[in-house]
Amino acid sequence: MLFTTFWQWLTVTLNAYVAQNVVAMAQAIEPTAVTLAVVYVMVWGFLQMKGSVQEPVLSGVLRIVRLAVVFGIGLRLWQYNALLVDTFMDAP
Repeated sequence: MLFTTFWQWLTVTLNAYVAQNVVAMAQAIEPTAVTLAVVYVMVWGFLQMKGSVQEPVLSGVLRIVRLAVVFGIGLRLWQYNALLVDTFMDAP
């Protein structure tokens, strides 16, 4: 009885802690990540103007898709952290 009560309290406390810190970390990282993505695109554009990029269309599409996936999944995944935490904490 005591262990069950303690375990439930600990689970609720840890889930709240993880939820708060994931949101704070994602919001702290987002401006830096966006700035670095802009610098990445600028360097790629410079290399394209310089002639160092061999396949500009294919390379550009792949880079844009890669950035969209990283930002779409990586920076917005915190919105689903309750589901993910429940999945990994309660999974068999």
